Amino acid sequence: VEEEVWLNEARADYSSTILGYDSKYSGSNLSQRVRDFLQNPSDSLTEWQNTKHDYAAVSLFVHYMVDHYGISVLSDSLKLKSVGIESINEVLSKMGALKNFSQIFTDFTIAVFLNDCSLNRLYCYLSENLAGLRINPTINFLPVSGNSSLSVTNTTKNWSPNWQKIIGGNGNLNLQFTSLKSLDFKVPYIIFDKNGNYSVSFFKLDINEKGEINVKDFGGEYSSIIIIPSLQTKTKGFNGAELTYPYTFAATITGN
Repeated sequence: VEEEVWLNEARADYSSTILGYDSKYSGSNLSQRVRDFLQNPSDSLTEWQNTKHDYAAVSLFVHYMVDHYGISVLSDSLKLKSVGIESINEVLSKMGALKNFSQIFTDFTIAVFLNDCSLNRLYCYLSENLAGLRINPTINFLPVSGNSSLSVTNTTKNWSPNWQKIIGGNGNLNLQFTSLKSLDFKVPYIIFDKNGNYSVSFFKLDINEKGEINVKDFGGEYSSIIIIPSLQTKTKGFNGAELTYPYTFAATITGN
């Protein structure tokens, strides 16, 4: 059985933590991975081009997964005939875990932005060395008065998270997400109010991969919203460069 490269390298990279070499964070392999991850946090987890960002992506994801689900996810999946995502799902099922790989990856995309255990322990790292890790989202501005709209189309790869923050505006916000019918996106969103409190919810996408939400008094009671779309269609056969796929989000403000 030949393991998929991304998971094989993830296990190898985590070995420095197992052996205690990352306990002293300064100058460690893990500290270098964090620096590289912050340079390009949207690098695909499963596409392997043998760059430093590939190592950073698998390292930061595996540290999150082992934090919450234990080292046996890595060790027991190594002993199976299945490989990659399928092997991790098989172990999670045998463990009686309440989540699968897709759900864990989605939680990870939220955790590297919030990294705050107060709302939900799954939205943070448990390791002290990673307690300060937070990525910066892409910022999208809406005019602060009157009616306005913004439409952005991006491309992404499978298992490549994206963080888009919308601020500005003054009124009622309608936010729509669309992609191609055959794809499988997961799109959590985080709303911050004027006092800095936040809540996490999810777009409900229909069979055409479309969904929308409405937020009243955006720019007043609510100060910003962050959407975190990730494409999760392909689950095996990662052995080289991956294709890119489009998604669009459109924000419309009916001004006060």
